[in-house]
Amino acid sequence: MRRKPNWELFVPAIPFTCFALYMSYGFYQSFQEQRGAAAFFEPVAATVLASQVETTLHRQPGTASSTRVHLPRIEYQYEVDGRRYRSRQFSYFGAAYGSDAEARQVIARYPVGSVQTAYFDPRDPAQAVLNKASPSAWWKHLWFPALFVLVGVLGLFGGWRGWLRRHR
Repeated sequence: MRRKPNWELFVPAIPFTCFALYMSYGFYQSFQEQRGAAAFFEPVAATVLASQVETTLHRQPGTASSTRVHLPRIEYQYEVDGRRYRSRQFSYFGAAYGSDAEARQVIARYPVGSVQTAYFDPRDPAQAVLNKASPSAWWKHLWFPALFVLVGVLGLFGGWRGWLRRHR
């Protein structure tokens, strides 16, 4: 006897899996941009114009809970080939902290009016970061998007195979 697909499981698994793949791609893209910055961006003197901590609530996907996230927001100005640029990009690879104290430690290193080293993309000088460090142990963060992809794929496969079907 062949099982019929469980559409109640399969149909919702489609957007869930698409979202998980999108999230994974965003993570991968951030990693690649930061890796490129570490390898190719050139140093330039930058003046810090603003330095503050922004606190927001970050909702956990699929749940009603949320966590407080503290983001260092540093705006700086730099000059390349006689043209002035402004940026707020600290790094491409996440700069969110779980505590206000951690975020404040970051902005304390970038006081308003100080001259810091920023790193700009020689192909597009409007793109710059303050932190060009290559992400270390990036794979430690991979478990989160991989878990969502795994759940989505199991939902698709299980729905197609007729798993968890209610018997009437």
